[in-house]
Amino acid sequence: MKTTAMYSPYGWKAKIGLIVPSTNTVNEPEFWRLAPKGVTIHSGRALLLGKATEESYFKMAEAVNGAAEELATAEVDIVAYGCTSGSIIVPLPELIKNMA
Repeated sequence: MKTTAMYSPYGWKAKIGLIVPSTNTVNEPEFWRLAPKGVTIHSGRALLLGKATEESYFKMAEAVNGAAEELATAEVDIVAYGCTSGSIIVPLPELIKNMA
């Protein structure tokens, strides 16, 4: 729920929150390129250290909460988790729990 009444000419249709691994350099430019006029993208990063392993994705999933919390302060309308590998490895209920 939006708590501030601050005017912004950007994001007047929607503000999308995007959580990506800290190593990702692709999702943000692609989301911006595909966003229609009036939609803005606001990114948060979840730390992914070392090689991409099953263990590192579970560790990164724990950092999703911090990124989601930061995006909430931007009063985004929806949050997307931009990590295909991580969303396959980490069970959906765990990701949802970490984002709450």
